[in-house]
Amino acid sequence: MKRLLHNLLLLFAILTMSISASYGKIGDCPAIKQKGILYLSHSNYLEAVKINQVFDYDDKAREKIVETKENQQFYALDQIYYGKLLWHTGLFSEKYVGDYNPSLEEDVQWNISCIKEVTADTVIATDRRNRKFYVDKVTGKLLKTVKYGVKITNPTLDNENEVNQDEIKHQKEKKEIRETLYFIGLILLGVMGLIAFRKKS
Repeated sequence: MKRLLHNLLLLFAILTMSISASYGKIGDCPAIKQKGILYLSHSNYLEAVKINQVFDYDDKAREKIVETKENQQFYALDQIYYGKLLWHTGLFSEKYVGDYNPSLEEDVQWNISCIKEVTADTVIATDRRNRKFYVDKVTGKLLKTVKYGVKITNPTLDNENEVNQDEIKHQKEKKEIRETLYFIGLILLGVMGLIAFRKKS
């Protein structure tokens, strides 16, 4: 009986962590390297870094590197980069995806920028409020913000009515995964609880 209860608790813990992980990883996007420049996103901003040197985490040679304004340290793509920060651009000010819920962990509610693509002229990123941000690749200037499914009018830019249906589909799939995991867990807990009750009776 004790072993069964232990298995129930273990199953519940695994299920909870799986759901939290699937929710939290929405904003976990890798940096993009292109022609000696590292483009990365974190929190509410984007950055571009001119790469000078790259080291693995366990490479002791990097211990001799002296950081300067022209040679700062950045962590990305499971490596350590040293280079010059070309620009740093804030994208939004909202800390949370929606209204803060004190019953949930704070970090899974954060609104996080996520770099998606680097084109010939722009760096494109998204956030968890269903927005897409276009940033000038050279200057770091925020060019426009597009709300998924909403018509955006800006006569100075092309693709004025862009709708990012892929992002909507991606987020819906994430939600469906979380809901499926939750209901599977409930079913398993119910079955194991029923087995425990029958053994006891």
